[in-house]
Amino acid sequence: CRIDPDDSRKPNGRDGYPRQGRRESHKQKTIIILSSVSMDQVFFIADFHLGDHDVFTKDENGRRMNVNVAVRDNWLLDMWMSQVGKKDCVYILGDLMAYRGETGENLLSRLPGKKYLIEGNHDENLRAFPGQFRSVELMMNKVFSPMVYPFLKERLNVTMCHYPMYSWYRKPEGAVLLHGHSHGNLDEFNRNSMELKADIGVEGELFQSIKRIPTLQDVYEFFMAKAEAFGMPTLALYARYCYRFKEARYNLEYSSEID
Repeated sequence: CRIDPDDSRKPNGRDGYPRQGRRESHKQKTIIILSSVSMDQVFFIADFHLGDHDVFTKDENGRRMNVNVAVRDNWLLDMWMSQVGKKDCVYILGDLMAYRGETGENLLSRLPGKKYLIEGNHDENLRAFPGQFRSVELMMNKVFSPMVYPFLKERLNVTMCHYPMYSWYRKPEGAVLLHGHSHGNLDEFNRNSMELKADIGVEGELFQSIKRIPTLQDVYEFFMAKAEAFGMPTLALYARYCYRFKEARYNLEYSSEID
């Protein structure tokens, strides 16, 4: 905020500027800071299994197929390099790679973004590179605010774990669960369930539907589609609806048993 040099008002502050002008300046600075923060992207990945020769995929009939590890690695690495910026956050929900030693560390150091590791069952080798991650956890809860990410209609609580779970933090309030490990085998169950959880891995439904690394916006839109199918405008309202529905169904089944 710039003060008009022709302003005829008498200065009433020690520095000679009108106080109103100083308040406007602080207000505008705050807006600029929030705008710059919102430019950083947030990504979620799982089950990349880089360099893993035991990894496989499935054909259109659901049968296992061996994959060319080098081709698969290059596909995933090119995707990371083209999508993720230096200041972006990448939450890795386990089973990142099989590479060890200098090869593994060099690869991690070349990948852009601020990396947060939620350990999977094939990540023992990554413990040798603690300096490559902002944090290493078994499970993580994160809250994303609409003030920073304007596409959100509400505060979004995200629980991240490599393994699928039945219950998680603030689930009744609309919190979502992102997991890996299942390689798409739980997609049908998650889809038919009323719960807000999804396999974020490479073979998972969300990744396969967009063919790129899912962003926070992709995740929110994925779950909002489920809520809107029931006429709910937010995930919080959808979660309340689900719990009322479950309670009503339980009471109906319980009363039927008594009768």
